[in-house]
Amino acid sequence: MPALGLVSNGFPADQTPRNAVERRQARFLACFATCGMIGRASRWAKISRYCHSEWLQSDPLYAARFAAASAEFDNLIRDTAHLVGVHRLEMSVLYKGRQIYLKGRPLFETKRSEAVLIRLLEARFKDEFNRRSEVINIEDLDPAKISPELMDKIINAMIARYTGNDPAVIAETRRQLEAAAIETTAEVGEPQRAKQA
Repeated sequence: MPALGLVSNGFPADQTPRNAVERRQARFLACFATCGMIGRASRWAKISRYCHSEWLQSDPLYAARFAAASAEFDNLIRDTAHLVGVHRLEMSVLYKGRQIYLKGRPLFETKRSEAVLIRLLEARFKDEFNRRSEVINIEDLDPAKISPELMDKIINAMIARYTGNDPAVIAETRRQLEAAAIETTAEVGEPQRAKQA
């Protein structure tokens, strides 16, 4: 494992592997904390991937150590996202697959991922940068407070739902509704005018 550049930190500081199985577990957990993939970690640790499944089922201490290794990999992901989104990465400048040199030095450009930066802002500053979506329950709407444009959309959607998507039928239904609304308004308005006179 030192050849891979991995430190056997799959065990807490106060514990050390006592036997061959625990050493294999520590090796696998260190590999998993680095790559986050069970298949690759098992190849690096030179164990069968089914050993991991068996250890999870039979050894409760291993399950806790695996959760700690998984949390360590999660931190690595966060650190990498922070590096890519905030601090920029140096990328080699290539021409036809070869490194470009300027005055004997390799040429690099720094790049930042704006998409990652936006996601970091949304995660850290939820009140300021979180995506907002408003869900409106139609039963709670007050018809007097609805804008005419929204009311037209609701009416059109309801007409289309109950009459089909035929434009001629929708137009005829709208005309009939508007005529009925005009008649109702006229009937309500006449008694009030009679009282005022």
